[in-house]
Amino acid sequence: MGLHAAMQALKKADRLKEKVVNCEDLLNDNEAWLCQQQLQEVYQQVLILDLEYALDKKVEQELWSHGFKKYIATLQSLAKDEKNPKRSESQALLSSCLDGASGFYLTLLQEVCTTFELDLPFRRRDVTHSSKRNTQLSRPQRTSCYYICQHCLVHLGDIARYRNHSRQAEAFYRHAVQLSPSSGQPYNQLALLESSRGDRLSTVFHYMRSIAVRHMFPAASSNLALTLEKCAAYKWNKDSQTTKLTTTEYLSLYLKLHAYLYTCRELDVCGSYVKTLTDALIPHIATQSFNSWKLVQMFAINTFAYYHPCRDGEDQGELTADEVRMRSNVVDLIAGSLNAFLLPVYTLKQDETILEYFALPVVKLTLEWVRLHPQVLAEEGFTKRLQIWPSLSRLLNVLQASHSSFHADSYAKVPLPEDCDLQGFIPLEKAFSDLNFSVGQEGSTTNQKLRGARLLQLGQWLALNTPNLITSRMNNEVVVYEAICGPQVLPSSELIRELEELSLNKVSSPSPTPSETASSRASNTTPEPPLSLSLSLHNPSIDILSTLDTVQEKRAGILKPQVLTSDEGSNVNRTRSRQNVALQAILRRSQEQETKQVTFKTPSPPPPTPLIAPPNPPADWRNNNINNTPRQLPPPAFPFPPPAIDNRSFHKLPPPPARPHWPDEPRTPSWWKPPEETPYNGGPPPRT
Repeated sequence: MGLHAAMQALKKADRLKEKVVNCEDLLNDNEAWLCQQQLQEVYQQVLILDLEYALDKKVEQELWSHGFKKYIATLQSLAKDEKNPKRSESQALLSSCLDGASGFYLTLLQEVCTTFELDLPFRRRDVTHSSKRNTQLSRPQRTSCYYICQHCLVHLGDIARYRNHSRQAEAFYRHAVQLSPSSGQPYNQLALLESSRGDRLSTVFHYMRSIAVRHMFPAASSNLALTLEKCAAYKWNKDSQTTKLTTTEYLSLYLKLHAYLYTCRELDVCGSYVKTLTDALIPHIATQSFNSWKLVQMFAINTFAYYHPCRDGEDQGELTADEVRMRSNVVDLIAGSLNAFLLPVYTLKQDETILEYFALPVVKLTLEWVRLHPQVLAEEGFTKRLQIWPSLSRLLNVLQASHSSFHADSYAKVPLPEDCDLQGFIPLEKAFSDLNFSVGQEGSTTNQKLRGARLLQLGQWLALNTPNLITSRMNNEVVVYEAICGPQVLPSSELIRELEELSLNKVSSPSPTPSETASSRASNTTPEPPLSLSLSLHNPSIDILSTLDTVQEKRAGILKPQVLTSDEGSNVNRTRSRQNVALQAILRRSQEQETKQVTFKTPSPPPPTPLIAPPNPPADWRNNNINNTPRQLPPPAFPFPPPAIDNRSFHKLPPPPARPHWPDEPRTPSWWKPPEETPYNGGPPPRT
């Protein structure tokens, strides 16, 4: 019965769609606009009556294209046209249209979840107050239900993005990713969002995630190619032997390298870029210039570059000579990065605090990838960096001593935050095959110990399968790891001393300004605290709020301190000592005038004493300025809570003092006389 009703409704929808498509001016044609509203309702009915039939007929795509997209695109073009005399009206109509579209897809999502009794991570089914399901409807497959829910979430994110509500858009997109990590469309939309923020590293990362999944998004390939072409235009004028790069320069050169690797061009230049990047990464890791999330992003981009030539199922023997050279450069980059991650181990405390080392997530992911591709250990990138194995042995021995009481077998199928971030990523899909991503997440301490246990398992695999690099032996019932390469490849005492000095000077590096390279817009250059996120290494609320804080500080001018760039940082001491004497004199004179007392004949009563003392501002109150009010966040568009996001609590400002009561003056003073009016004779009023 549901199928028959759906077929009849779809025939009606075809007639309505024809009228909407043939309409030349949808804004001024009332009949076509009415047909569009009816078309939305009919498509919604078809999706509920028989979801499988509706998806076979691509009803969800027709609904977005002819029910909303065309109308929204027309209004957007009119609202952006500065020569349009009705621009304000078009903007108001666009806002109304977006509100209606958001409400429609929220209602559709709610109806789908209720009708088919879905229990989603962000919408738990309420059995107590749930309505009785219509048994006459055919029950669709669970994957079809998840697909239509993801479709609604993606378009809710698009609508929020059109309204410039980036936080809402990101929340919807990440809901969609959580619902189906193997679908590429949400990653593509996240890339569009990151591109609008100016973060090119995250843009490239999400485009690659959109491609390297089971159900890739077709437009992501062209979007990635265009983005990398822009990255390739970066002008690199420094010496190839330099190792001093700012975070902005490092990310720009890194993306320029991958733009060349993606198209297998300028391979001779790529070799010098790889050497510069791997050498420059060591001080950045020692000073924690990049947080764990950025390191995971760069690792994923590297593994995608290695996977990309064979993503169509080609055998490695079928690669061209240029593709083989390209993959050799990628292996060199991965090996150099792993060496940079492990060298600071010599400067860390040899106790349980090593579990808080911010590079451990990317070290674990790198070793997971090496276990999937053990042949890379024989390539030059690894064979010329034998110092990797003494550093890894030192790390494993410290972890072994601190994991005697941890039972890792109880968490064998529990994914770590970095595993959740790369769920569905084909280059690491086999490494995550034994994990159950539907189980609940553990706490920060458990995640740190579990990560250490996983690293020990990888160390055991290396000792068994690569005895020429690293071995293990029992010493007083404790496994001890040793590198075979010998002490001659250990890092020099001078290098360790430099790393210690860098680690002691881990000051908060100034964030790049928006006027600099766009790829560094969202790169966190401040030291990251130990991992405490339960679901993911990436907390979107923290990144977005930090970006907004940077923008506000830059726009505040003299009212708030400017965000210094790396070039300005060297002149901090010199600029602080300079004073404008004339300006200080003017300000002092102004303050003296303000402090002068004015006496009134009627003294004002003292302000009432508040019953409750106003709260003191917190210690980390920005700039110690009590006049700063908390940023007003947009109201949530979702009827149910999104995933856990940092809730920043701000103390309320103290109430303003009560206004004194002044004696009322007479409303009609004695000196006031009403104006003389011309008597009205019944004719038109006199012109003034």
